[in-house]
Amino acid sequence: RSSGSRVLAWMDYGDWAGTYLQARGFELLTDVVTYSKFDQSLPPSAVADVRMVAASDKDIPAIVAIDRTAFAPYWWQSEDTVRRRAAASAHFHVARVGGGSGGYAEGELRLPIAHLNRIAVIPSYQGRGVGAALLREALCCFWEQEAEWVTLNTQAHNRSSQRLYQRFGFEATGDSVAVWELRI
Repeated sequence: RSSGSRVLAWMDYGDWAGTYLQARGFELLTDVVTYSKFDQSLPPSAVADVRMVAASDKDIPAIVAIDRTAFAPYWWQSEDTVRRRAAASAHFHVARVGGGSGGYAEGELRLPIAHLNRIAVIPSYQGRGVGAALLREALCCFWEQEAEWVTLNTQAHNRSSQRLYQRFGFEATGDSVAVWELRI
């Protein structure tokens, strides 16, 4: 509280803490579900006036701003976190739409697996092929780096993202992680 935080969140890997969290006032926020893709098939390319560029230091403020518009506050990444992710990622691209940044995708590679950590698209560009273009670019980059399969996570209630991933051949693994929150 003294730092200005209003919410504390916990991702309950292994479902061991839920009972204890609930007893201390935490409420279940959502489940994060995992998807995997084992082949290199792609759906037909969607028409989108999007140009992919490797993220640079100059893109960091725009990426943070995209996070603020695309996600609820508990999913926001700080500028420091985005910088760390940019330094550690095997894939970090920004979608240029018109004169600005419309979204980004970031992921890591631990052969033979690649994991797409984040796709974020500004809401006004959602449903216009920007997310599909980002996903296509990420997959192609991972495959060029010899990934044999790709995983990603999304919220259980995010049906539009799940439809996109399924269109690209991702399948739900059945794995999920409960996310709890406590307002302080």
